Amino acid sequence: MSAKCQEQSFVFGAANGNLEPKVTTLQSSHIGCKVLVREDYNAMKLVHVSITARSADRLSAFYIDVFDCEEMRPPRTLSGEVVSRGNGLPNSMIYSIWLRFPDQETPFLELLEYESSVDRVEPRVNEIGISHLSFQLDDIQSTMSKILKAGGSALGETTNFGTTDEPFLIVYMRDCEGNILELE
Repeated sequence: MSAKCQEQSFVFGAANGNLEPKVTTLQSSHIGCKVLVREDYNAMKLVHVSITARSADRLSAFYIDVFDCEEMRPPRTLSGEVVSRGNGLPNSMIYSIWLRFPDQETPFLELLEYESSVDRVEPRVNEIGISHLSFQLDDIQSTMSKILKAGGSALGETTNFGTTDEPFLIVYMRDCEGNILELE
């Protein structure tokens, strides 16, 4: 290492399951210096999926009841200049709930309820943009029943995309706020 190189620590963001910053040590990038990065550092991964809700509490109860999600932290209200600068909406006030899916840290489900939101018609599967959340399950029928009991609805029929010998069943449904779910 040249005399100009200095060891420094940099925080690259919430990269572990506890949502605490992952710190890696680098040597400065002067010519002739080596950059040391932890081998387990993953430069990119899907961290969360966000749904803007009419009622974040109601939607949270749905995902907890149907998919056994757990709250990752107590709900929070986000507001102020930093929030508004970040999302581009003046005077934003957002009620935020983070849910963890069973047996995984990420991606997690972020439910946001804006103090001032814009409603839309119920989404359709062929609309441009993000279409649906897909869940791979052991028991589609049981989950379908849970969805209906928790205020969701059926969108399509259970369909076999596989063969008789090796079935691959899928069905589209809606959560309690009309967001599209695919069960497989």
